[in-house]
Amino acid sequence: MKIVHPPRLSHGDLIGVVSGSAPETLLEPTWFQRGLDVLKAKGYQTALSAQLQKRNGYLSGSETAMAQDLLGFLHDPMVKAVLFAGGGTNANRMLRHLDLKGFSDYPKIIIGLSNPSTLLNAVHTKTGVVTFHGPALIWNMGNPNGLTNYTSKHFWSLIESPTESFIYEPTPSWFWLKEGKASGRLLGGNLISIQTLLGTSWEPSFDDSIFFWEDISKPINRLDLMLTHFRDAGVFDRISGMVVGNLVNCDPPEGGQTLSEMLLEITDGYSFPILTGVSLGHTDDKITLPIGIRASLDSINNTFQLLESAVR
Repeated sequence: MKIVHPPRLSHGDLIGVVSGSAPETLLEPTWFQRGLDVLKAKGYQTALSAQLQKRNGYLSGSETAMAQDLLGFLHDPMVKAVLFAGGGTNANRMLRHLDLKGFSDYPKIIIGLSNPSTLLNAVHTKTGVVTFHGPALIWNMGNPNGLTNYTSKHFWSLIESPTESFIYEPTPSWFWLKEGKASGRLLGGNLISIQTLLGTSWEPSFDDSIFFWEDISKPINRLDLMLTHFRDAGVFDRISGMVVGNLVNCDPPEGGQTLSEMLLEITDGYSFPILTGVSLGHTDDKITLPIGIRASLDSINNTFQLLESAVR
């Protein structure tokens, strides 16, 4: 697959804001507005999609309407980036409606996390365009405390400035569950969301990839279930490394295994390095991970870094 780097963002550019699937703008209107204000203060203009402030049960609209919102911004030459407002649970409902023909000829930055990581990986799989697992408008930019310094450092520079390499700043929570070195293209996101792509035409090519994942409010036995599915689907036979996020509300059931114990059992027989405790996903501090970009892991030097620019 040819990897397509989208153009960097410049102040004054127009950012299209779309629903991640759930009607979260209606649930948190103050946080939503604060997020828009953050983008304005950074010098960006915003356009809001038609379904963004609507509700259709647990969705923002019908699957066709939400998909048309996303496609409208992807194919609009005036919109230079697309940002998901929040998350949800059913972003995969949009997949069958996404006509991405021509998008790789005029690529743009797409940013999201949680359930929209389904769409980030699917778009990359079909087009080769690099997408960005990074802050959400509502939950991060709209946070009363704003984006944390750590998040800002690992976000704006990646989408505004081409750079040949980028080293993620380690935190005390980093732990090498399995040591070693690896390199490969980044793929992943929210675990349960990426699981919905397995066995579909949207499934990423995991060959020689660094698979990153995180989740929220799943007990360890539920994570075990999902990871076993990935293993039995052959994903672990194909990846070169794994990065695990700081999980939120994912405690083991009483008397159950810890995350580390479960991971060591699930990956028994595999030699790829595993870095855990990385701030990504549902934490306030988070790194931005460009899906499709070559990265490397090195336990000896405690480094996780990008090996090429995410934008051009």
